[in-house]
Amino acid sequence: MSKPFLFFFRDALDKGLLLVLGTIIAIILSNSHLANIYHAIINADLDINYDSQIISIPMHFIVNDILMSIFFLMVGIEIKKEMISGHLALRSQRVLPILCAISGVIIPLIIYLAFNHKIPKNAVGWAIPTATDIAFTIAIMSMFSKKIPQSVRVFVTALAIIDDLIAVIAIAIFYTDTINSFCIGGILICITILCILNRQSVQNLQAYISIGIIMLILFYFSGIHTTVSGVILGFCIPMQAAEKLLKFIHKFVTYFIMPIFAFFNSGISLGGFELNNFVNPVISGVFLGLFVGKQIGIFGTFFLLVKSKIASMPNRATFTDAYIASILCGIGFTMSLFVASLAFNQHSPELVEAKAGILIGSILSCIYGALLLRIRNPVQ
Repeated sequence: MSKPFLFFFRDALDKGLLLVLGTIIAIILSNSHLANIYHAIINADLDINYDSQIISIPMHFIVNDILMSIFFLMVGIEIKKEMISGHLALRSQRVLPILCAISGVIIPLIIYLAFNHKIPKNAVGWAIPTATDIAFTIAIMSMFSKKIPQSVRVFVTALAIIDDLIAVIAIAIFYTDTINSFCIGGILICITILCILNRQSVQNLQAYISIGIIMLILFYFSGIHTTVSGVILGFCIPMQAAEKLLKFIHKFVTYFIMPIFAFFNSGISLGGFELNNFVNPVISGVFLGLFVGKQIGIFGTFFLLVKSKIASMPNRATFTDAYIASILCGIGFTMSLFVASLAFNQHSPELVEAKAGILIGSILSCIYGALLLRIRNPVQ
């Protein structure tokens, strides 16, 4: 396995367990007598005393904007590594995961809009079921590493990376209300400076990070979500310096940022939730988009590309492996929760419904995929 993929596979089971733990704790707290404490935590402000003045920063902003920008910085670096020297370096290597990722976005989107296109306040959530959670998906595969070829795990990781890139583009274009042209000008200046530093092969990480922080602030005031700054910074840092930064932030992202994000965004009250809630358009659109849409989009495209010889079957893989992989890509979880937090107001019923759909779709995909892996014969 190439080095660029090692970060995603290393301790994958631990990553998944920590995300699950963060989710379970959030759901338990939000459905117990401690619910008020949970909501007090996630809605709290961090007060900073600066020059005799108190500056209050919402914890939700710290988690969903600042910390997630660091996560997307890691994603940006990984995408760049794969395109330079990894499994996306050659055109022939890109065809299968790119087209499968695109189809795995389009079909869930269509399913969601089929339920919600007549309801404008719901329709904005179209991107929620299009996401794939890399950590969870790879964690499940790692639990059954002898049951699925390494080439399929690599394919899924590449697909999920492309999926994340599509999500970032969607965030930048479709989840931006107003644009501040002055800040956009400042962002372009920052990007220009970063590109010049890159062209000059400057390896000083402090210079890139300093400009990245300025760019993050400009993104915040520009109207475009701050996480986009993380991906741009990841692309602009020279590969040698980026690898050093990746080693530095990887465990922080894996063992702190993602579980904390899951804790802050998974709390959903199940009180009054009944079977007829499944006919709710947001819940139905999200969970069917993840559980059914991902299977149709990814496996259908995979089958057509391989059968038509446009792309070749991954080494030692079968169509069964590809189908199982497409199911596991329906685990949207953290990425879907993140998009939901952008699509809907923080205290809206639509956000609660979207979270319910995400949990249902992700859990069904996880259980069904794990069951098929369990009964699959080991790879010879």
